[in-house]
Amino acid sequence: FEPALHTAPVAPTLPPLEATTTNLDPLASTTLPPLEAALQAAEAAPSLAKRQTTRELLIKKGFEAFRKNSIAGVGLAEILASAGVPKGSFYYYFQSKDEFVRAIIKAHAERHVAYLQEVLTKADMPPVARLKKYFQDEIATCASHKFDTKRSFLVKAGAELAVTDPAARGLVEERLTQLERLIEKCLEDAQAQRQISPDIDCTAYAALLWTSWQGALLRAQTQQSTQPLSTFVEFYIEEILESNVLYGSHNA
Repeated sequence: FEPALHTAPVAPTLPPLEATTTNLDPLASTTLPPLEAALQAAEAAPSLAKRQTTRELLIKKGFEAFRKNSIAGVGLAEILASAGVPKGSFYYYFQSKDEFVRAIIKAHAERHVAYLQEVLTKADMPPVARLKKYFQDEIATCASHKFDTKRSFLVKAGAELAVTDPAARGLVEERLTQLERLIEKCLEDAQAQRQISPDIDCTAYAALLWTSWQGALLRAQTQQSTQPLSTFVEFYIEEILESNVLYGSHNA
């Protein structure tokens, strides 16, 4: 029997010093060992606060670009240039253009929902008057902004992405439904205050109002006129809701 021979452990071979570079771009090709490359990438990455600020800026610039053109027709390079963000840094903030578009849709919809909720829950104004004020304020805004597509961005985005990005389409539909529910709640408040007929189906009428309003917005942009929007208010608010008072001056 011969005892096994013991050999001294072999020290790992270290990479030559020349492999270390000063290239701090984590997206660029490098010959750094994995651990050192990861450390330098972490140092080059923006801080959490800066990342959040830049992310919000990209969403703002992306919304401005997409509302003026088609989503497919605007490249990331154009948006990054307008925001002053290096091309290689985009993926610090979003994994893809699809994720970027969804973030823009979500941010825009959340602002719109918050605004509509504020207007439609004013306790110092009757419910139907709140609803009318919202649409009249929107008409004034459209006119002052020369009928840009900001007010119909959700519908425009949903239509464009209906086939190419079902997740984005679902997000748009979810947010539009939120807006409809706010209008429905306002109509229910009007019924509770005996301002409109209890025979009105608030769910169906809210859907009709919102769908008709989106169509009026598109027509206003085509005509470059507020007339389609004014016609909407005259018919759906004044002729149907305000004239359908059950316990108001009509029965006095």
